Amino acid sequence: MTIEELKAENARLKAEVERLTLQNALATPRHLIASQDIKTLREQIEELKLENSQYEEHHKYGQNVITSLRDEVERLTKAGDAMAADLIGEFGSYNSVYDWNAAKKGGQP
Repeated sequence: MTIEELKAENARLKAEVERLTLQNALATPRHLIASQDIKTLREQIEELKLENSQYEEHHKYGQNVITSLRDEVERLTKAGDAMAADLIGEFGSYNSVYDWNAAKKGGQP
């Protein structure tokens, strides 16, 4: 190779290095952005998991309250039915018993 050819090759290689350096510089931020996006998504997933577990706890608590209230309504209804039966047994027909039966069906006494 002649000196002129070496200079030309050297210039070509410098240009290639510059092109590749620029290409790498442009690619690196995209890689960092993608990495940051993944980190952000992972953080959001963890937040959603936490919110979901809190929702599940509240839901379970609500279900327990509902079950407890249903049990209490059933217990009080049975007590009311027993009192109504006692009133009928004691007095025969009694207005309070009619009112009780209407209230159980959702009607006003």
